Amino acid sequence: MRLGVYYENFGEPSVLVYGSLPDPMLGPGDVLVDVAAAGVNPVDLKRRAGLTAPILATFPVFTGIDVVGTVAAIGANVSGFPGAIGSFGCSFAAALGSGTAATRAAVPSVVSNRAHLDLLGAWVGIR
Repeated sequence: MRLGVYYENFGEPSVLVYGSLPDPMLGPGDVLVDVAAAGVNPVDLKRRAGLTAPILATFPVFTGIDVVGTVAAIGANVSGFPGAIGSFGCSFAAALGSGTAATRAAVPSVVSNRAHLDLLGAWVGIR
């Protein structure tokens, strides 16, 4: 289990819940990130309010699409990471629905490989 932010219906910030979440599923093209920092993107706010409902699958929704952290594991089809180490930063589209406002997140590897940067550099790189 991991800790993170999710919601089970659309609405105001009061619908947000902080609690235990299932561990993220690492797909063959994903990287598992131990989250160091996650931002609140305007898209997160619009999703929570129900303004982007067609792109949501089912509840609960695990919020967060901006993240920086350390790569903990890589999927079977991922290349370009030096083993399971290095910094990772990503923002928006490819991470949509990844639930990055949590202690761990599985994120598509196509977004960003910032293994050569420290965490601050990876964060600045996505802003």
